[in-house]
Amino acid sequence: HLVLSHHGHREYGSPVEPRTPEAMLLHHIDMIDSRMNSMHSHLEEHRDGAQGDDDWTAYHGTLERSLYAGPSERPDWAHPPDADDADLEGPGKPPSQRERDASNEDGAPDDAEPDHDHSTLDMFGD
Repeated sequence: HLVLSHHGHREYGSPVEPRTPEAMLLHHIDMIDSRMNSMHSHLEEHRDGAQGDDDWTAYHGTLERSLYAGPSERPDWAHPPDADDADLEGPGKPPSQRERDASNEDGAPDDAEPDHDHSTLDMFGD
């Protein structure tokens, strides 16, 4: 049902419409992904000079609006550089060697299961 209904509406190509909470959630996630890809592509076209040098893009028919691209000398929507693991903060940050050593000071063997997992969810096999 999830695969068949993820487009959400028959006019969008779905053979069936979502009829479970999970299917409705997947449909909305798919819509967000589609809209964000449309925005990114539209902003990229603007950055490449295809739409002029204005701070605003040309009108986007599907999104039904122009998008603010910011000043051309520093576009706010440009992708930031890749982060180094040492720069990361928060619960998804890989534990440092000091944190791994500190967690083993309680006498637990190195291969013991940790109390909590600091790694991120590996959904895509990365």
